[in-house]
Amino acid sequence: MHCDSGTLEDWEHKGFVRLTSKLDASALSDLREFADDIASGNYCRGGNSPVLVHHEQTPHGVAITRAENLVPNHSGFRALTSSGTLVDAVGRLFGEQALLYKEKINFKQPGGAGFAPHQDATAYKFADDHITVMLAIDEAKIDNGCLEMAAGHHHDLLPTNGDGCIEPAIAASLPWQPVELASGELLAFSSRTPHRSAPNTSPRQRRALFLTFNRRSAGDHRAAYYADKIRHLAEHEGDGTERVSTIGHFQGVSPT
Repeated sequence: MHCDSGTLEDWEHKGFVRLTSKLDASALSDLREFADDIASGNYCRGGNSPVLVHHEQTPHGVAITRAENLVPNHSGFRALTSSGTLVDAVGRLFGEQALLYKEKINFKQPGGAGFAPHQDATAYKFADDHITVMLAIDEAKIDNGCLEMAAGHHHDLLPTNGDGCIEPAIAASLPWQPVELASGELLAFSSRTPHRSAPNTSPRQRRALFLTFNRRSAGDHRAAYYADKIRHLAEHEGDGTERVSTIGHFQGVSPT
């Protein structure tokens, strides 16, 4: 898992890049087991902090859509996000050491909703620069709602609507490109890279782990991020929208 000159050039040009290695079979199996544990409700495992879990209403019933604050509850995540080849690869993209900002699993079950065009930086107010690595737990294809990226538009924040999403007229003009991933593949993207995803219209789930980092020199903001997010979600509880973030990009329906 390295960043050669071609990878770095691709990163600078597009704002996203596939990392060269896949997650090994043992780590992928461990990740799938933990994701299954979360979905079944057995996610505490004697951990130090509760996992934040979000659900949505789908045509097939209520389904889990996202889980966050995973690191305190899983030694594998702590190891994966604190050192090793993945963290080193993100550091090379930054040009300095990387530090974990936040982490989540998006489940996107069959019938699960998509996400409107947005830039993550709009929701990340505790540091100026972030890189997210998506690890595909399951294959991510067009029919089950893979990410779609807009290459070359990662240098500035684009105008947003009242929900913090990219203005529809601007979003319609962007060069959207679906990025399909095999299970275990990794994709890195900037928090300023515009992206979106469609609903899952397939019978297969599309689970993915997203690890977001900031520059180590910018400080450790993970605890502040989650404290602020919990406050924000509490303020919007019961307002008729299904919030999974401090912006309104999630297009799912609250469970009934």
